[in-house]
Amino acid sequence: MENYEAIFKTFIEKYSQNGYSNSLCSSYYNLLAAATSFFSRNGVYITEESIQKFTKNYSVRVKKIYCRILRELAIFNATGFVKHKQLRPLLKLDTYYLLYLDNYLTNTFSNKKYRNSIRNMIVPFFETLQHEQIKVSDINYIDCMRVYKELDLPLSVLGRDNFDQHVRGFLHYISDIGINERKLWIVFNHWNPPYLFSVEKLSRESKEELSSIRKFHFKTRSELWDSIDSLKIIFENCGYAKKNYAGLKRTIELLYAFFDMNDMDYSIEYSWIWFNEIEKKLKTDRNWFKRTVNIIELFFQDEISTSSTFIPKRRLFIPQIEYLYRRKTVKRESIFNKLTPYYQSLIKAFQKYKQLEGRCEKTVKNYQYALQKFTLYLISRNILNIKDLTRDVLSDFISSDFNDFPGKLVKIRMFLYFLYETQLMSTDLSECVPVKTASKEKNVTVLNKNELLQIDNYRKNCKSASEYKNAAGVLLGLFMGLRACDVANLKFTDIDWKSKILHLIQTKTKVQLNLPIPNPVYEALVLYIKKGRPKANSPYIFLEDNPPFKKIGYQSGKYMIKGVLKNRINFHILRRTFASNIHETSKSLNTVINCLGHTGETSVGKYVNISKKMMEECTLSLSDLHI
Repeated sequence: MENYEAIFKTFIEKYSQNGYSNSLCSSYYNLLAAATSFFSRNGVYITEESIQKFTKNYSVRVKKIYCRILRELAIFNATGFVKHKQLRPLLKLDTYYLLYLDNYLTNTFSNKKYRNSIRNMIVPFFETLQHEQIKVSDINYIDCMRVYKELDLPLSVLGRDNFDQHVRGFLHYISDIGINERKLWIVFNHWNPPYLFSVEKLSRESKEELSSIRKFHFKTRSELWDSIDSLKIIFENCGYAKKNYAGLKRTIELLYAFFDMNDMDYSIEYSWIWFNEIEKKLKTDRNWFKRTVNIIELFFQDEISTSSTFIPKRRLFIPQIEYLYRRKTVKRESIFNKLTPYYQSLIKAFQKYKQLEGRCEKTVKNYQYALQKFTLYLISRNILNIKDLTRDVLSDFISSDFNDFPGKLVKIRMFLYFLYETQLMSTDLSECVPVKTASKEKNVTVLNKNELLQIDNYRKNCKSASEYKNAAGVLLGLFMGLRACDVANLKFTDIDWKSKILHLIQTKTKVQLNLPIPNPVYEALVLYIKKGRPKANSPYIFLEDNPPFKKIGYQSGKYMIKGVLKNRINFHILRRTFASNIHETSKSLNTVINCLGHTGETSVGKYVNISKKMMEECTLSLSDLHI
C-alpha cells in the first residue's frame, strides 16, 4: 500500500516552495488528508478512476476543485513533477510595470472586483517582460511572438482565449495613448495563430522568385491598414456575412504585421511571397487567405471601390507570371515567352484568324497552348523559320513527348494549313499530320422513361431556391436542347417574354438560334425568377445562390442535373434526348439541325444514330408526360 502521508507532505512542500501561502497549503493538506481514508479503506492507488469515485458525491463546484488538486496529485505521484498554472516563480513586479498595469485597468474597467481578476490573469505577461528586461515602449512583434509561443499556461481553450483577449486589450491601450504605436495585439489570437516571420528567413524558392521580379508596386502600410474599413463597406454593400469580413480583416492584419515587423511598405509582390511561405501551414482557410490577398490587389488597382455593388469572386488566381501561386499558368505563359518573336507572331496571327471565324476566347487560348509546344520543339531542332520544316521533323514531333496535349494534332493541322493558305509555307504539310482515326459506331445515351418521369415530379415539387434553379436549367436542356454554357450565359434580353421565343447566339458556335419556348420551360423560368433567383441587378437569369450573386459557371450544368437525377452528371445527355425525340417525332434531319443550331449533317449524326433497343426504351413522346 502507498505511503499517502509522505506523498501528501512532499506534494504540499512543492506548493509552498512556489510561493503559496501557509493557509492555502494547509487547506490543501486538509483536503488531501480527507481523501486518505477513502484511498486506504478501499485499497486503491491514486489514479484518475479513484479520484472520480472519491469526488462522486460532492457538488459541482467542490468537485472541480477536488478533481484539479487530486489530478495534480496523481500526476505528481506518477512523474514526481507538479504541473499547475501557478507553480512557477512568483516574481514581484517592479513599480515600472505595476504603473502601466494599474493605469490600464483603472482607465478601462470600472468594477474593482473585475479589475483584480483581470490583473491576476495577465500578470504572467508582465512577469515575462520583466524577466526579459523589455520595456513597454520597446515591445516588438518578435517579443510578442516569443511570449505567445513560450509562455506555457496550462489553461483550457477558453481560458487561453481570455488571456489573449486581455493582453490584446493592454497592447491596444498602449498603442492608443502613443506609448508603443505598433499594432502588437495582432499576435495574440488563440483561434488563428500568427504567421509572421522575418524576410531574412525566406525559403530559397521565395528568394529566387523575388530576384526574378522586375518591378514592385508599393503602397504605404497605413494605406493597407485603412483598406480594412473601406473593404468593410464594400462587403456590407454586397451582402456578405459578418464572418466573411472577419476572416478578411484577420488576414489583412497579419499581412500588415508582416510588413510592419520587417519595416517595409506594402507591395503585392511581397504579399504573394508571404502567402507562398505560409501556405503549407494553412488548412481549411487556405483559399480564403489567397482570396484576401487577391481582393487587396484589386482594391489598390481601383477595380473595386466603396461604390461597388459586386466583388468578383473570380480569380482566386491572377494571371501574372511572376507569382508562384498559379503554377499551371506560370508554366504555360512562360513557355510562350521562351518562343522567338517570329513564332510568337505566327501564333498570334493564327489566333486572330480564328477570332474572325467566330471562335470563342477559350477556344482561341487553347490554340496557343497547343501550338507553343510545337514551335518550342522546332526551336529545339534549330528550325528558326517555318519554311525549313520537313516531313521527317514533323513525324519526329508526332512520336515525341512534346505531343501530350489532348487534340493537339488537330490544331497543328489547322495551323499548318493556315500557313500554307497565307503563303508563309510553300508546301502543304497539314496532310502529313494524322488526325482521323477509325470510326467507332456507338449508341448515343439518352434518358429513359423513368428518368423523364423523375424530372416531371421534381419540377412539380420544387420548394427551395436551388430546386427552382435546377428545374429551370434541366428543362431548358431537355425541351430546347441548350448546352450548359448557353444556360449559364442566358440573359433576360435573349427572351421575348410576350411571344415566348428564345433568340440566342450560341456560345460555342456563335450561330443564331431562334426557338419557341414550351410552356413547361416558360413556367419553370418564371417560378425561378420569382421564388428562387436572388434579388440582384444582373442581366443574367441564372445566378449563384450566395453573394456576390454572379452568373453561374459552365460547370453548374452538372450540378443541376445531379440535383434532379442523382445518377447523372452529364448535362449534355439532355441535349441528346432532345435531338433524339425531335428526330423520332419528325423523322426529318433538317428539323434536328435547325433545333440544335448546327450548320451541317455531320455533327448531327451522333444524336440520331440510336439502336432499335434504345428507341424502344424511349418511345414515349415528351407530350405524353403532360408537362
